[in-house]
Amino acid sequence: MRLMVDILIAGIVLGVIAVIAVQRNARAEEVDRIAAVQQSMHTIENQSLYRAGIGEVVVTRRGYPSTILESWFDPPPQNILAGPTETWIEIADDLDGDRTHPRYVYTDGSRAAFWYNPHRAILRARVRMQMTEQTTLELYNLVNDSTLRMRDTMWIEQPDESAKPDQPKPLSTPDLPTEIDPESPPAATGGGAPIEFDIAPPTEVDTDLGVPILPMVR
Repeated sequence: MRLMVDILIAGIVLGVIAVIAVQRNARAEEVDRIAAVQQSMHTIENQSLYRAGIGEVVVTRRGYPSTILESWFDPPPQNILAGPTETWIEIADDLDGDRTHPRYVYTDGSRAAFWYNPHRAILRARVRMQMTEQTTLELYNLVNDSTLRMRDTMWIEQPDESAKPDQPKPLSTPDLPTEIDPESPPAATGGGAPIEFDIAPPTEVDTDLGVPILPMVR
């Protein structure tokens, strides 16, 4: 009985040690991946400044490279924290010229692995979505050496207002007939002046019937 208890305790201890070892290895691998992406960013930054210095790329008013081309590198530096993406780098437009971070810090494959703001010469690396938004942001901050907060980034794709289908037009209400003034004469249907009836008062009486005789309408 005592032997079985000792074996059980030993198994538990070995299991705990194994879990700790796996976590440490995973952490070490993550540190290595972060360092590799940071090295890629340094390579991109140095090459872009070199190209701007020798006049091979148009610069902004502040003297920063206006773009970064994948053809400058052979092979292009990779972002292994983003995984496969449709595009290599996204160049921020004028509307995002004041931003120091992209609107979306994560990529699901449709967003570029890197983000570059030529107005400020800022390069960022996106990451894949982790278990939670918080852990995703923490990984992003680690690789970019930043302190971005949850409220400063976007997680849900915003709908494009211009892409909404046309809303159906409301049905027009037909004009209702106005109330007829019994004191006013009826209007003519042909668009002319109102028709006036000149009816003279009865002047004769039928002696046989004892009723007044109305004259003809003129």
